[in-house]
Formats: sequence, C-alpha cells, structure tokens
Amino acid sequence: MPDEPAPDSFAAYALDTRRVRRSFDRAAGSYDAAAVLHAEVRGNLLARLDLMKLAPRVAVVSVGEGNQFGHPVDSVVERYAQAGVRFLRTDRDGAVTALTDGHDLVVRSFVEEHPQ
Repeated sequence: MPDEPAPDSFAAYALDTRRVRRSFDRAAGSYDAAAVLHAEVRGNLLARLDLMKLAPRVAVVSVGEGNQFGHPVDSVVERYAQAGVRFLRTDRDGAVTALTDGHDLVVRSFVEEHPQ
C-alpha cells in the first residue's frame, strides 16, 4: 500500500474528480441534490485548505466567461488578494503564458500584451 501524502502537501489536496463525481451521483437522487452536495464539499475543502502555506506569487484560474458554477469562488479570490498574490483569470485576462529559465518567472496575459 502506498504511503499517504503528508497532510500539508499539495498531493494531499489533489482529487480524482471522476471518483468524486461518481460519489456525488450515488449520494444524490437528482442533479440539484448533487449540485448542493458539490457546493457543500467545495466549501468544506476551501475552509480547510491553507493556500497561503504555498506562498504563491501568481495565481491563474482557467474559467469560462459567465460560467454557471460561480468560479472562481469569492473567498479564494479574497484570500489571494489579502496575501498580495497577483490573480489572473482567463475569462477577464485571456490566455496566460508563464515562462521560466529555471530561476526567474515571467507571467503575461493576452490582455496585458494586447491593450485596447
């Protein structure tokens, strides 16, 4: 049996989304019930996940414009803002490119590169 990841490691928070979705489907009798269950689990995970332990400089969320799921979650956006993390989202900033030489990191968005 493989070792469990350390509770404070990123791997401890990785989820197999297909397994989670199957569990929701089995636990809920309808799509609406599954959506409620998903929102509750997401809220519980976010409440326990200390994103700032990772000390990111930049956060990028790939999200479609007007998505029906309410992503990104306001509480996560606020946590990044409070920590001074640059926050980019593809629905507003367009494509995001991250380049590194192994030491320095340069992050650019389509909107920054093509101002109107």
